[in-house]
Amino acid sequence: MTFFCLSAQALKTRLTSMSRAPRATTGVKEHYGGLREAMAHASSNDFDARSTSVRRVCAQIEEIRAVLGSHTSDGKTTGSVIEELFPAANDDLAGIRATLEVLREKEDSLEDLYQKFIDNIRSPHAD
Repeated sequence: MTFFCLSAQALKTRLTSMSRAPRATTGVKEHYGGLREAMAHASSNDFDARSTSVRRVCAQIEEIRAVLGSHTSDGKTTGSVIEELFPAANDDLAGIRATLEVLREKEDSLEDLYQKFIDNIRSPHAD
């Protein structure tokens, strides 16, 4: 359980860091052909060592993929995974949690919810 807690904390850190590096994140999406492809295939080894911000974003995506991948076959419900990754008590993650709760339907698998989340963040919002 300690490993997972560290991973959840790392996930929070990675999501926060990626939102602070929009140019590098855009570069990664363009390199892979979109967000879905970047989330599936991003690798820091695909970029020159001098591209530190882009490599950092790729490393963060790789870590997010590893954390999410650790939850695909262990039988947890989407609700319990949301609570572990985005605790209600953590105000910094309240926006992501709220979005996931709105998107989540009772019969959703983690893969279904992930796809809904990706589609949601890719679509333009009138905020």
